[in-house]
Amino acid sequence: MLIIFATLFFYLRGAFSETARTTFYEQGRRYANMIQDQFDKPLSFLSGVTGMVEADIAAGDASRARLRDQIFHAFDEYSASEGTALMMEPNAYDGLDGEYIGTNLGTEITSRVSYY
Repeated sequence: MLIIFATLFFYLRGAFSETARTTFYEQGRRYANMIQDQFDKPLSFLSGVTGMVEADIAAGDASRARLRDQIFHAFDEYSASEGTALMMEPNAYDGLDGEYIGTNLGTEITSRVSYY
C-alpha cells in the first residue's frame, strides 16, 4: 500500500508540476505581451509625431500654426497618455524663434517651439 501511495504521489506531483509550469509560463507570456503593448503604443505615437515634424523641416515647409494645430489634434486624439510634450532646441524648427516672440506659436519669452 505504501509503495502504491508513494508511486501515485510522485507521479501526480510530476504531472501537476508540469501543468502548473505550463500555466505559469503562458500567463507570464500573456502579461508580458500586455505590458509590451503599453510601451509600444505610445512609442509608435511619438514616432509618428516626430516623423511629421521631421518631414516638415526636411521639406522646408515649416509652419508653426500648422504644427501647433497638428500637435494639439494628435495630443487630443491620443487618449492613452495623460501628458505628452514636444520641445525643440532653440531655432531648430524653422530658425525663426526671434520673429515669434509674444505670439502663441512658441514659448512666451523665447518663442521656442514647445507644446504640452
